[in-house]
Amino acid sequence: MDREYTVLLWWDDASEMWIAEVPGVPGVGAQGLTRDEAIQNAGDGLESILAYLRDEGSEIPDARSYEIARVRVPAPEMVAH
Repeated sequence: MDREYTVLLWWDDASEMWIAEVPGVPGVGAQGLTRDEAIQNAGDGLESILAYLRDEGSEIPDARSYEIARVRVPAPEMVAH
């Protein structure tokens, strides 16, 4: 039976790539030139990690859902030098 995991995505200006992270499975992340490529790469990495965990007899992480929230904070003041 297939499992569906949450993937977090964001654009990274430094690498000029999309970053994909699977919060339910520590260490699973990927990047790509497009959102779709980052998601595909994360899925490929996730499949590999889950197969490894299965083969080792380790527990397979639950495919939990996550809620994303935003919090607003005051911008830090710039200090003149």
